[in-house]
Parts: sequence; C-alpha cells; structure tokens
Amino acid sequence: MENFKHPNELNSGHGSLGFIKAESGKSKNKILDFSANINPLKYKGIKNLLLKNIDSVFYYPDTVHKNILKGLADYLKIPPENIILGNGTSELIYLIVHALNPKSALIPVPTFSEYERAMNAVNAKIHFLNLYENFKFPVAQANELRGDILFLCNPNNPTGNLLLNREEIYKISGNFSIVVVDESFMEFVKDEERQTLVNGFKNKNFIVLRSFSKFFGLPGLRLGCAVADKNIIEKLKSHLNPWNINSLASETISEILNEENGQTIEKFKKRTREFVDREKKFIGYELKKTEGVNVYESATNFLLIKVPVNSDILAKKLFEKNVFVRDCGNFRNLGDNYIRICIRSRKDNEKFINKWTEALNELEKF
Repeated sequence: MENFKHPNELNSGHGSLGFIKAESGKSKNKILDFSANINPLKYKGIKNLLLKNIDSVFYYPDTVHKNILKGLADYLKIPPENIILGNGTSELIYLIVHALNPKSALIPVPTFSEYERAMNAVNAKIHFLNLYENFKFPVAQANELRGDILFLCNPNNPTGNLLLNREEIYKISGNFSIVVVDESFMEFVKDEERQTLVNGFKNKNFIVLRSFSKFFGLPGLRLGCAVADKNIIEKLKSHLNPWNINSLASETISEILNEENGQTIEKFKKRTREFVDREKKFIGYELKKTEGVNVYESATNFLLIKVPVNSDILAKKLFEKNVFVRDCGNFRNLGDNYIRICIRSRKDNEKFINKWTEALNELEKF
C-alpha cells in the first residue's frame, strides 16, 4: 500500500468519480462512491427533461435568466431581484469575497474548505472558531468576536448538524458586516421552513446560498444561487462573468421549478427525507457494532464517523475494495480518525457495511 494514492491526496478533497477515473485508473462503474453528498434518489423524469432540452447547447445561454429566476423566486417565495445565479455555490463564494473585499473573516471549523480558500485568494485575515464537543457552535465566543464576514455552513459539512437555529444566527449577525449562510443541504432538513434564512435578506447584511447539486442531485449542471438584499445582488452582478450558466442547466432547472411542479418537488422532499432517515438509522446501527466507532447525528444525507483506526489507512483499504469514502483528515479541527459517507440505496449501503467489516478485519492483522 506504500505507493497507493487515494484520490483525496490528488485534489482539493471534493468527491468526483470523473477524477477517480482519470487519476486512479479505475472505472467509475466499478466504484461505490460514498464520498459525494448527492441525493440517492433521482428527481422524477430528470433524464427526460435533460434529453428534451439537449438542443439548447447549440445556442448561447440567456444572460437574463428570466425563466429560471421566476422559478426560483416562486420556489423560495422571494422576489427575483433578490437572487443571483452562480455556476454552483462555489463560484458564488469566490464572487462574494472578490466583490465585497472583506479584510477579515470568522469561520467555524471543521467546515467546507472553500470559504478559507476564497479568503486566502484575497489575502484576508481569518479567525477560525473551533466547534465544541459534538460540533456545537460556541455562541458565547462568537458574541465576543467581530469581523467583516462570517461564514456559516448550515447544516454543516462535514459534521451534518445544524450549527445554529434561525434565531441564534440573527442574534450574532450584528457583529459582522456580512453573514454568509450556506444552505446547500437545507432541503434535507425536516423543519426546513422553520430553519431556513432565505428571507434573511430583509436583514441587509445576510447572503444565503442554495445549491442544485445536493438535494436535486445535479452537480454536473453547476447551478447555485445567492439570496440577498438587492443592493448586494447588484454589486455581485457587477463582478460576475457573462454566460456563467450553461443553456442545459438553465432550461432544465427552469422546468423543474415551473409552478406546475410545486407539488412534485414537495413530494420529492418528503420521499427523500423518509428514505435518507431510514438508511441513516440502518447504517448507524450497523457501524456502531464496531468498538470505538462514533456515528454523529446528522440532519443531512451524509454521516460523519469517528473510526478506531487512522482514517487515511482505512480510506485506502476501502478504495482497494472499490469503495470511495471521504477521509476527513484534512479538515481543520478534526483528527486523523474521521471519515464521511453519504447515504445510498439499501443495496449499496449493505455492500458498504460488508466492505467496511472486511477492511477493518484486514487492518487488525497488521
């Protein structure tokens, strides 16, 4: 195993089957990818919608995005002038930093690494706030801190929990010029309407991010949005690259968000939440049979797991068995014994448990 390179060593750490195929030489059809936090269920008719709109790639994209903005406004129940589209939420994170030019940031850790990368790109000062045991947010500490920008991933990646409820976020928001709340996983939360801050733009310093990669399971289309006060939106637009949204994404997601599909989306949410909850309980129960394992409570479609061996070694052993997990050793404020897995079908989850058992048994022999 000395010369083996797990994909986490070869890129920034995000899950990517395409990357696995290119760098490891393994066929992605042979790999069970538990690293990418994508909804295991497919939105009804999504392949037909993609095929229906495939000819849109022969034309330049609409730069106004009227249809998709209307659909998003109806879906999120906010005015379209409070929305800006991005090529995934990652583009929006960098856009926010470059457009608003904050000099200092508060970032609770462990969390999504792109906030730190974006701030480093503008040579800003970063204060990292370590989460408490079981990844609770240290509200008292945060109340004593000030900064130009606060990044909150809520629910948090990789821990899966809601860092703060809506009222708690409002309470600490006055300490910062801008508060970015990344809600990429919010649709997985059962009480989404009570927890979301998509209406937070009424507070002039809030920016809320939403993604179509996670819940809708469309990471390859690259579409996210930011919701904020219209003055912030206009400033962000002035720094945005033209044609940042491709035609296929624009046309397909516009149809998903068509007001006639409102009930379909709500049914999809209910079915997804029930499925994910059931499979989290199944996997958690099976994993906890192993001594020294801790499976953390999650409001999302993924689980953070504390393992009884070095996470890098375990991830490599699992990859030898064609199972790809996220080694969390490169997250700040996490040790070298954490992995993250997403929820997949019961059949795949059972395969994972079997490979997990085999891997740990083999490592015990060394």
